Amino acid sequence: MRLCLVAALSLAGPAVAADPPTVAELFPLSVGRSWTYRVLTGPGPGEREKFVVRVTGEEMVGTTTCFRLEGWVGDRLVAAECVGLTADGVSRFKIEKEEVTPPVPFLKPLKPSGKTNWSSRSYKIGSRSASATFVAEPAKAEVTVKAGTFKTVVVEGVSRETGSDPRKTTIWYAPGVGIVKQTIEGRQAGEGRPGVPGLALELEEWGTGSK
Repeated sequence: MRLCLVAALSLAGPAVAADPPTVAELFPLSVGRSWTYRVLTGPGPGEREKFVVRVTGEEMVGTTTCFRLEGWVGDRLVAAECVGLTADGVSRFKIEKEEVTPPVPFLKPLKPSGKTNWSSRSYKIGSRSASATFVAEPAKAEVTVKAGTFKTVVVEGVSRETGSDPRKTTIWYAPGVGIVKQTIEGRQAGEGRPGVPGLALELEEWGTGSK
């Protein structure tokens, strides 16, 4: 009888939109987590490498405790950054050994409806000046990669360092998993190689690091 009453009340009441996932759900961070991606480059089948991202530890940047993320291709460390969870969302505090000032939020709390837009019009990476704009699409796009099929939130960002071409990054976040797909467009994405317009990363597997 209770179940019938709840159902009747639900039908009679106004429709309530579900709350959007939190930034902590979209990009869960804890020491030991890892994500393994297939790397695709170029207009055709392209190269296929394994790119592994690991949360290797915590690091203080200023007064904020951040997570250190390292990107590996085989036994080569090819990228590192420190990101932290703040009131603004998930922010990038350091790239390699250079601090980002002020820290740049690349994932912000989503509005219940409509797109979420934000920008970091002036920041520095070490001594280099840069700017960035972002837009998050609240509608959950379905993405299928080797790791599975996920309902995702899509965030598009365009960044530019002074004197350089802009770079567009599109990221698909799945609640409880993190980044399941990412594309990078622009000259920097091709690492200077002619005929390589961009990169794509697709999730193959992930681990929480918990026993």
